[in-house]
Amino acid sequence: MTSNKKTQEQEINLKALAILMPLIALLGPLSNQVYLPSLTQLSEYFDVSLEVITLSVSISTFVGAFSPSVWAPSSDFFGRRRILIIEFCLFIGMSFGCIFAQNLITFVVFRVLQSASLMGAVGVCFAVIMDVFPVYSRGKTIALIVFAITIGSIIGPVIGGALADAFGWRSVFVFLLIVGFVIFLLMLVFLKETKKNPRPFTYKTYFFSWIRPLTFLRNKTVSIVAICNGISFSLMLFVEVLTPSHVQVNYGWSKAQAGYSMIPFGIGGFCGTLVGGAIVDASRKKYKTLGSRLFPGSVASFVLSVITLLIGFAVLRSVTYYLVLSGLFSFTYIFIGNGSETFLFELVTGETASVGALMALFQFGFSAISIQLSATALESHTDKWFFGFCGVIFLISFVWVAVSRKNNEYIPDQPEHSKQKSEDDLEMENKQASTSRDLSSKSNNAKVSLSDFDTSSPPPKPTSASSSSSSSSSSSSD
Repeated sequence: MTSNKKTQEQEINLKALAILMPLIALLGPLSNQVYLPSLTQLSEYFDVSLEVITLSVSISTFVGAFSPSVWAPSSDFFGRRRILIIEFCLFIGMSFGCIFAQNLITFVVFRVLQSASLMGAVGVCFAVIMDVFPVYSRGKTIALIVFAITIGSIIGPVIGGALADAFGWRSVFVFLLIVGFVIFLLMLVFLKETKKNPRPFTYKTYFFSWIRPLTFLRNKTVSIVAICNGISFSLMLFVEVLTPSHVQVNYGWSKAQAGYSMIPFGIGGFCGTLVGGAIVDASRKKYKTLGSRLFPGSVASFVLSVITLLIGFAVLRSVTYYLVLSGLFSFTYIFIGNGSETFLFELVTGETASVGALMALFQFGFSAISIQLSATALESHTDKWFFGFCGVIFLISFVWVAVSRKNNEYIPDQPEHSKQKSEDDLEMENKQASTSRDLSSKSNNAKVSLSDFDTSSPPPKPTSASSSSSSSSSSSSD
């Protein structure tokens, strides 16, 4: 009865984490995108040009790309829950600072620190998933996080534009403060510590962990997959950022209608999350190889290259076809992002936080470039940009095939009783088993053989030396 109750509690906790981790991951990109529609108001309030106020966006994106390299490895030393609490406290405090900022420098400092706080939480969320979720259900949950990152960027400008028009730019940061505080309370209730065996802390190992994600680039497989994942993510963001401005400039849509143009993209991402994660997990379960995580992404990349080619033909000819194809683009990307990320987490075991930081570095680093390219593409030759991206995605599909074929070693199922165990549990069991073997070996070496006490054989005859000593001792006793 007790074991059944404990199992039910574990299932409830996993379901809660499957909802909570995407919510945390959503808040980072949401905070980066939600204040973009109010940039004009900010430039007027602080009496600076729009180019100057846009600098805060570039700096925030740049700092956000590197912040996971600090936060995520820190969770290996201090625990996932503690680091997330620190990040949320920083986020809430910086949101207050943005609300009451009276000059541009103060606002930019608070805004950059706000971005640095929760953009780094994405890597920690991935680490929590790898800590507690079984192998064959990780893909579904990671797909939810990938979708949350995508949807956060989509709904951010829509919500921010409505709030800024109705209540002014400060209301945007009031909204972020309220949402951050609510998710913080949910985290305090439902998130328990998942890192059961933190790494021993020394200043040398801790500060080295900040650059540790970059050391994984020495592995060709890791570097290739991380770079291709970052490129795929940035191309998805290119379509996402381009769409609202594109329908306004080229088709005369209003700002409100431009917000609706993101609905197909969001629906495609949501459906891709439901289907993509399940297919990636099913592929891993069926073929039982690490490379099987990339099989769906390989097929999806070929399909995505065709979709991108069709977008190039439709982008300046039919807004209906363009929006439908953008939804298919979002749907197909989930297979690529989910498969490649889960693959890397399982390839570099025990280093989930650092691997997540490395992927975030490439994703947000390339995204800063793609955002700038979207503005350039809007001004001229929009269709030709998509023709070029079609070739890039087509080449990436061959990379997924090559990597999946290279990592085709058969991995047998774990015993039934250990399927729910986390990486930390298995690591601790291995240490205990090793210690037990060492103790057993030492004990065997220290044991005296039973043959030394065999009473069936006659006692050994005393030597002459021992005979003389015994006779002398007897004479002395007489």
